Amino acid sequence: MLSLIPKKHIVSVLTGALLSVCVVGTVGNAQTDAQLALFNEVMEMIEQDYVEPVDSQQLFYNSLRGMVSSLDAYSDFYDPEEYKRSQETVTGQFAGIGVVIEPKGQQIVIVSTLDDSPARRVGIKAGDILLSVNGQPAIAPHFDDISNDMLGEIGTSILLTVVNSLGETTDYTLERQAVELDTHEIRNYNGVFYIRVGAFNQSTASRLIEEILQSEQIGARAYILDLRNNPGGLLTQAVQMADLFLESGPIVTTQSRNNFTEESVSAEVGDAINGKPLIVMVNKGSASAAEIVAASLQDNHRAMIVGQKTFGKASIQAMTQLRDGSGIKMTVGQYVRPSGQSINHIGVTPDVSLDIVNLDADKLLESIETASEMADVDVEKLTTVEQENFYQKQKKLLLKTDPNLHEALQLMQVLVFAKTE
Repeated sequence: MLSLIPKKHIVSVLTGALLSVCVVGTVGNAQTDAQLALFNEVMEMIEQDYVEPVDSQQLFYNSLRGMVSSLDAYSDFYDPEEYKRSQETVTGQFAGIGVVIEPKGQQIVIVSTLDDSPARRVGIKAGDILLSVNGQPAIAPHFDDISNDMLGEIGTSILLTVVNSLGETTDYTLERQAVELDTHEIRNYNGVFYIRVGAFNQSTASRLIEEILQSEQIGARAYILDLRNNPGGLLTQAVQMADLFLESGPIVTTQSRNNFTEESVSAEVGDAINGKPLIVMVNKGSASAAEIVAASLQDNHRAMIVGQKTFGKASIQAMTQLRDGSGIKMTVGQYVRPSGQSINHIGVTPDVSLDIVNLDADKLLESIETASEMADVDVEKLTTVEQENFYQKQKKLLLKTDPNLHEALQLMQVLVFAKTE
């Protein structure tokens, strides 16, 4: 998922000017006049002599698309319908299969799969390479077409061919469903509150604040923030999330053309968990906004980052709607972490690296069913001895369902003990 920052003052002016000179014929300098004359000449030739009739509006849109998409792998032009679909990912829900992709060289790589999505359920993982979609080759130059193909009506099917890190190729027929981007999950492991955040959209920070307030009221001792396979989203939400845990210090800096520092954001006073131990879990499916949170808390020595190295996607795309409902997405800068190092193409290296564990599917299903039963238990009604047995059962279950989280909990016990010394 691409992180979007409003840059209307930049993009609207540029695109508005382009539309004016192309459609109305506003006079610019000599070079611009020559370019516009050539553009009009080609348009007229296509409209008059091409073997089949063409839609002038679509032809014009395609010319804009070609111009913008040639800038880099992340910039693009959207016609009105495409732009409308793109906004669904910002507001939080869309019909798709829950796979986040990025171009890398000539290939298209799976960055992450979203929680409780068709892609996650069949076993598609971060780092897998997409070979084809509905039988058509999946290559970087066709990235935006492929992204659009992923979306569709609920209940419709799509065929993906994917190769994993072991070189195994698998065909997956997936049915599109309504996919929730801002998935949250919260669990209490004997006072260590685990909070899973699946993506960053307009309600992410506010939901996290509510969850922290509720946890504080019932005696939270520490927190584990799980950003694994979180593909990112809105920068504003990432900043607000990092600020929740910081009393002071820089959060992120954005740099635009020629490394010009456009904006540097610092934390405001007030740590929502009052300095309690904090672990942030990441992996190679953590990207963009998730990386900003991890890097900020790491550089400010506020959290222990645990897991695997993150994806390394931190370029900034500005999304702006144009006068006819179409839109433009353009790379306008990059994120820089508080230490001054870029995240883009580098990622965030955890303080504690954990091995990637491949789980047996049958055992995992059985364990998840057990976990669902345990989720219905009202721990507050158990005796002290029953509670302790329940928490021990939770930890044993994690060895089967999520060994990395089990290790994070073990690390947290050390942090909590050190805090109380």
